[in-house]
Amino acid sequence: VLLFLVGMTVATILFEGVNDKIIAARIAMMVTFVLQLIFYSYSWTWLFGPNTPRKNSKKEGNFNILNFISSGLKHVGQTICKIFKQRREVKWCLISRAFTQAANIGFVAAILSYLTDVIHISSRNLGIATLILLATAILGNQVSIPVSKCLNPLRSLQICLFIWCCFSATLSFLVYEPGHETRLFFLTLIWGISTGWKEPTEKTLWCQLVPQSSTTEMMGLFLFFSQILAWLPPLVFTALNEAGGVGIQIALSSFGVYFLIGIGCLFLVGDYGTATKNTKTCEEEHEAKPAKEIEADQEVKDEEDLKDASC
Repeated sequence: VLLFLVGMTVATILFEGVNDKIIAARIAMMVTFVLQLIFYSYSWTWLFGPNTPRKNSKKEGNFNILNFISSGLKHVGQTICKIFKQRREVKWCLISRAFTQAANIGFVAAILSYLTDVIHISSRNLGIATLILLATAILGNQVSIPVSKCLNPLRSLQICLFIWCCFSATLSFLVYEPGHETRLFFLTLIWGISTGWKEPTEKTLWCQLVPQSSTTEMMGLFLFFSQILAWLPPLVFTALNEAGGVGIQIALSSFGVYFLIGIGCLFLVGDYGTATKNTKTCEEEHEAKPAKEIEADQEVKDEEDLKDASC
């Protein structure tokens, strides 16, 4: 994506006299293809070591794909039920992620439609704004580290979502006609910082709330909840935009509601220290469980030995 944007921006600058976005896009695609071909060829040829044959973990005649899928889904369902019943902080963190990530994904498509149809932004300015977004996301990543250390990941994420809410609610009222590209570039700085701030902070909070013994499974749930509501914000945006009497500015501002919902869910997580203590308790219980199972198996074996001796 970054290579395409750079190629698109350079093509529009070099061929400024040619007002054809299709030609610029074709040039950008060709540049991206050539560079990717070079980079992928180098990485797959030199960076990766020799291929090692993978061991076949399934036994012949003892593997059923349907049973494998059903048992996996059953286990995931049991995990979700356990989380919603016993781990309140994890539950509300997942719900917050579902709403905020859906708004984050939908906002990108909505803002592109708004800038193209209302602001009539040129492809060059759009490429510059996107490059500013990607560059300032690095700065936002660095901002998230000291804020999370000074406060905690939970409070840091709430501050970030509040900035997201203010940005998404006010963008369309500050940039509302052609010629506001300078305002757009300035607001893109805030957008990029909040984007780079949100992702690492949210993942850091999630890693602090889940036991290390089930990190892989929990990260799968985290990714699942990140996509489960991706259809909702674009649907609401389209419905408001097509409804009579509701402008596209109000429809674009509706994305701030999802971030407000995310902030409210994070308040329901409770105290950060208490949440992390609950995680440590779950880890201790998981570590103690194998020992208990070993003792139970030993007791069963002792009983069988006594029965054999009595016989």
